[in-house]
Amino acid sequence: MGPMFPTTSGLEFCNVTLSMSHDNLDDNILMSFWLPATEGFNNRWLTLGGGGWSVSGSSSQPAGVAYGAAAGITDGGFGGFSSSLTANLLSPVNGTIAWSRLESFAYQAIHEMTVTGKELTAAFYNLTDDALKSYYMGCSEGGREGHMSTQRFPLDFDGVIGAAPAMYFPIMQLAQGWPNIAMAQQNHWPSPCALRAIQEDFISACDSLDGITDGVVSRTELCTYDASDSVGHTWSNCTSSGAPGAPASGSGAPTSGTISQADADVVKAIYKGAFDSNGNQIFWTYRPVTTLSVEAGVQWNNATQSYGPGDNNFFGTYYQNLVLKNTVAQTVPYGNITVDDVYQLMQDGLQDYGSWTETTWPDLTDFQARGGKLIHWHGEADTNLFPEASAHFHEKVRQHMFPNASGYDEIHDFYRFFLVPGAAHCSVNSYQPDGPFPQYALQQLISWVEDNIAPAYLNGSKEDGSSSQDKICLWPARPSWDENGAFSCVDDGNTAEEFIHPLNGWKV
Repeated sequence: MGPMFPTTSGLEFCNVTLSMSHDNLDDNILMSFWLPATEGFNNRWLTLGGGGWSVSGSSSQPAGVAYGAAAGITDGGFGGFSSSLTANLLSPVNGTIAWSRLESFAYQAIHEMTVTGKELTAAFYNLTDDALKSYYMGCSEGGREGHMSTQRFPLDFDGVIGAAPAMYFPIMQLAQGWPNIAMAQQNHWPSPCALRAIQEDFISACDSLDGITDGVVSRTELCTYDASDSVGHTWSNCTSSGAPGAPASGSGAPTSGTISQADADVVKAIYKGAFDSNGNQIFWTYRPVTTLSVEAGVQWNNATQSYGPGDNNFFGTYYQNLVLKNTVAQTVPYGNITVDDVYQLMQDGLQDYGSWTETTWPDLTDFQARGGKLIHWHGEADTNLFPEASAHFHEKVRQHMFPNASGYDEIHDFYRFFLVPGAAHCSVNSYQPDGPFPQYALQQLISWVEDNIAPAYLNGSKEDGSSSQDKICLWPARPSWDENGAFSCVDDGNTAEEFIHPLNGWKV
């Protein structure tokens, strides 16, 4: 099932598949429900979110059964549980957008499946409405869907886990192309192996800033390592996207080399972030120590014996489908795209698609009033979506709902945010493998909802025993070890200011 849940086996359940359609729409929506055996059912419902451009995925359904919950997924009407919005968004005839499918992806499919699944579950187990506790679990696109539920359908769930969410949707999709644009601006495409070597230097330099050297950078806001200090360092035995052992982005690519100043300049540009022609930062960027070779997507050209531009999957897909509205795959002209161009595309995207996909409404009063609980976590070394965006949203909700609060007690009553040191995008980070990971977050959410045990921290222990840290601090506290090796979560009152860069390109 992946890192989001502990391993399960020997499950007993019924698998029910339903299809539905809407009047006046040419759609066919599939829903799959796993219903545990009666003796293993604990009066719980679990909606599972999607990822990428898919509304949901089947790989997590066993987790619901393991926690005594009926678990549901939907294909959103896209032709199967592994199908995506982008295969169905545009008319093949004239390239116009099928707005009902965008709506299904944005929020409607998850909501309708949840309502249907809860009714089916209550009927199947002969439950009254108030006897069933309902939960949501999702990361990335699934994280966005979870937050959307708290904002648009606050009565759907008693508890929600919305992890690493793609919530600033048009902005986030376009912002992921920044590494490609930065390399085009510098006219230099580093070897993924050079990027990996620089990342290792960042980890070595910033590992101990939390008070312990354990291979995990837990305080990225304190990391001031300069990539230029890596110039002249060598790398070797490197083959796949900077990792030893497989093709280095193309047959014939070098497996050893030396970090150049041009390599370092690219890294510095990416970590600095994108600024428009007026000097305003228009979106967040990756934290120091993030694996840039993942998003950079450079490709080896055997004919020229050099690296050149590749493509960024999410930027490229958004650009093709929602900017060009072209059903034929396009080569993105990164060299001709300026930061001002991207800024304009972001504004266009907010105007054209924001009413469907934006998931940044800060007033969660209705969700709080119904007794809802929200756990929001984000890997600090996320290679796709920016942890600063998550931290910014949490602060935005706090400031909107509790403008007179001097601290976090009020928002922690129902909404808790956690930064996961070293974690990648919705997964354990192979480059910081000993970092904590919240595999047991769903159990903690259940305890919060059903037993009123609020998580003072997330359990960072992984079932393989590889975590060097077993506690993930509740924002705004940050992990710290004293000279005797004792761990604590410390709030110095400056976390938000130190961690979140202001986006002065946006006057809202």
